[in-house]
Amino acid sequence: MPCANYLGFEVEIDNERNRVTLTQTRQIDKILEHSKMESCNPESTPEAESNSHEDEQALLPSEYPFKELVGSLLYLARMTRPDIFHAVSTASKTNKPRIEHWNRLKRILRYLKGTRNAGLSYLKSDKCDLTGFSDSDYANDIETRRSTSGYVVMISGSPISWSLHYRPPRPSTWRPVNWRKILYRSKDYLSNWA
Repeated sequence: MPCANYLGFEVEIDNERNRVTLTQTRQIDKILEHSKMESCNPESTPEAESNSHEDEQALLPSEYPFKELVGSLLYLARMTRPDIFHAVSTASKTNKPRIEHWNRLKRILRYLKGTRNAGLSYLKSDKCDLTGFSDSDYANDIETRRSTSGYVVMISGSPISWSLHYRPPRPSTWRPVNWRKILYRSKDYLSNWA
């Protein structure tokens, strides 16, 4: 008997196309219902470019279930929805949530409403191609000057591992060391001294 549901994942086995698909449609429906957004209008992307200044906005009232919603969305992002991983990480990287953070989470929910049947598909293949991609930026976060790096590892075109990391900021006076200049200056200094 084929497995149709396992630990909250819906498992669809398509023998004709030699494909297994993992989704979490029921989990998405529960999150939308709990957030009272089951009848929201869908969005085409999980995040939008933000130019707001968070310091100018009011703090989010404590009765908003910010941490619970972040936890639910991070679970989805880690299990079957790498497409929302960056958006959830960006919206949740705060100790003092503001209205802007809540609005970002609501946009992710609207995106999930329109893509609730999306998930991970794994195709049967005779060869096992392992591919990895990574990307990073340097101090791109305007407020904190933190750097972001991420990666995804794929087997035969299907993701098996992904992650996103925020690096601590470096002081504004930090400069990369140019060892060649140091070596030449040291050489000049020593030759003049001798």
